[in-house]
Amino acid sequence: LPEEWGREVSRWMRINRTQRRLVDGDPAPDRADEYRLYQVLLGAWPADLPHAHRAPQEFIDRISAYMLKAAREAKLHTSWLTTNQGYEDALTGFVERILGTAGGPKFLPAFAPFQRRVAAVGMINSLAQVVLKLGSPGVPDFYQGTELWDLSLVDPDNRRPVNFAVREQMLASLGEQDPAALLREAQDGRVKMFITTAGLQLRRELQDVFVGGEYLPLESEVTVPGDIVAFARSAGEEAVIAVAPRLIAGLITEERPAPLGGECWKTSRIILPEALRGRTFRNVFTGEELKPTASAGQGWLFVGQVLDRLPVALLRAI
Repeated sequence: LPEEWGREVSRWMRINRTQRRLVDGDPAPDRADEYRLYQVLLGAWPADLPHAHRAPQEFIDRISAYMLKAAREAKLHTSWLTTNQGYEDALTGFVERILGTAGGPKFLPAFAPFQRRVAAVGMINSLAQVVLKLGSPGVPDFYQGTELWDLSLVDPDNRRPVNFAVREQMLASLGEQDPAALLREAQDGRVKMFITTAGLQLRRELQDVFVGGEYLPLESEVTVPGDIVAFARSAGEEAVIAVAPRLIAGLITEERPAPLGGECWKTSRIILPEALRGRTFRNVFTGEELKPTASAGQGWLFVGQVLDRLPVALLRAI
């Protein structure tokens, strides 16, 4: 996405040029601060506001506070000890104008399509990170509040209270949900909670596998413009395979917001070691049973077969 990012930033700067102010004869905010602002907006934009023409005031205030802190710590135009009130007012005013009623209706529709594409990739990357830390050697680290999408900025933004009541309600309803439906409604974050919960339950059931069990990286052959990470954990007769995608921006489109199925992954496959070629696997998240394909002394699972309903997988040998 680097080339598209560069073109989009240039376009947004042109759209918002009338919202800058002059401070001591120079445009404010400067180009570096404006560039930083677009980076922050891309990563922190609320998942439930894909088509807004004006940002909520609470979000505007959070972004303004972040930008003010970043400018002060950069110490180029202002600082904590020697504040430049004119520049700071121009900076926070710029945030207010481009996200509010003054410039939001023009800027946000131009910002939204690229933001949605990056958010789709980010959601898949987040799910991949969850599966990788669930399956990897060591103890997975989960921060309170990150059971759902966490789009917090640096402190003090990341110190806001966690809404545990919402999480308790979502957790109580997960057992009734279809994983594929959770993915289709990914904006609310329940799909991340579902994967986290199912993975932690598996770790509890197979403690010997995940605590001190063997780790074996698996070879893959990927035939599309993306990649995967796959590895096995085992102890005795018990075994688990973790599969997570990476570098999948080229596989994501408006029509296909998640890299799923054989149409997406073509003939991409995960090569299995001899000890696992004859096993049947159950997808811990979807309940699907998968049997490896064998030929000429090799055994494999097709990636599209593994990632058919969800873009990540934990496969338990049965």
